[in-house]
Amino acid sequence: MSRPQSLVIVIPVFYDFHSAELLIRALDPILHAHALPSRVVLVDDGSPGSPTPRIPPLGAIASVDVLRLRRNLGHQRAIAIGLAYVQANLTCDAVLVMDGDGEDRPEDVPRLAQAFAESPAGTIVFAARTKRSESVTFAVFYHLYRGLHRLLTGFGVRVGNFSLVPFESLSTLSVASEMWNHYAAAVGGGRLRGGRG
Repeated sequence: MSRPQSLVIVIPVFYDFHSAELLIRALDPILHAHALPSRVVLVDDGSPGSPTPRIPPLGAIASVDVLRLRRNLGHQRAIAIGLAYVQANLTCDAVLVMDGDGEDRPEDVPRLAQAFAESPAGTIVFAARTKRSESVTFAVFYHLYRGLHRLLTGFGVRVGNFSLVPFESLSTLSVASEMWNHYAAAVGGGRLRGGRG
């Protein structure tokens, strides 16, 4: 597969538009340095009373659009709706899915793009999580979740949402029933090829 020439970046947001704006401003010079023209779709997951962010076009990022959901549906469903929106309304080489809370680092995008280029055509490339920065309580429950997931499904959880999706895969991914509950599970449990970068 070749390196993506254009990206749409889908970022689900619930209230915290300030963090999303910081992420977008940090992403722009990295995308520019790697010649990755992009546009951003912020999926507002029903944040009542939140002002619409006013982020002007930057260097590599041509536009920042806000897709407002009427009510809070949850992080995973916001991603599903964002991907379906891109598939129906936009064109690009690949879609970058990122969380807007700072866990997904802008400087990792070029490595993800490189892994995407080195993967077979049609592969959805996920960034492998190596370390989380949450509290000890969260870490304990997350490890319990991972153990239970492995026990019930037979495979472990080492990825989050941070990924690159070939545009042509959206038509299959956006209609997968698992997408409504969990993005990575829809890739892992469906007929789509996933890999880790």
